[in-house]
Amino acid sequence: MGNQSKATVRVREQLVGRDLPNDAVLVTTGAEGSFVLQAGGTFAATSKIAFDLTTLTSDSRDRDNFVKRDTLGTQQFPKAELVPLRATGLPASLPATGDLAFKLTANMTVRGRSKEVTFDVVAKRERGTITATATANPSFKFGDFGLTVPSVPFRVVSVTDEIRLAVDLVATGPSA
Repeated sequence: MGNQSKATVRVREQLVGRDLPNDAVLVTTGAEGSFVLQAGGTFAATSKIAFDLTTLTSDSRDRDNFVKRDTLGTQQFPKAELVPLRATGLPASLPATGDLAFKLTANMTVRGRSKEVTFDVVAKRERGTITATATANPSFKFGDFGLTVPSVPFRVVSVTDEIRLAVDLVATGPSA
């Protein structure tokens, strides 16, 4: 993992003084960790990927600070973690190169609370590098992770209780 990897969170918000709803888009880059896919689509017990939530950024520093401080509590819970559990829809033998599409089930932990989530994954493998986009399907709610829907009086009219998450990973490993 590394700086090419990123997690993108989208939440629909209605801002004061704007006619149309807007997607608040927050991105954190860089990932730490590793994963080992085993036969049968399971993962080694040591597989884990973590993102540093203190690096979340959007188009608004005020939003970033509010989300990190009040919603996510990043001083106490600086990381979000994904522990992959199983992949379904993969061929029995992964090709050394080519495109893959499959479902990934993982335990995701945010602010100390874990939930099993499912991702639709589209990946490309070229020798020892895998690039993948994993989109949470279905999306989830703030309460799934013990989070309160953000509310900023006089600035935000409403925030939809739906979090849409996409994780873009670039991973290197064995070429075989």
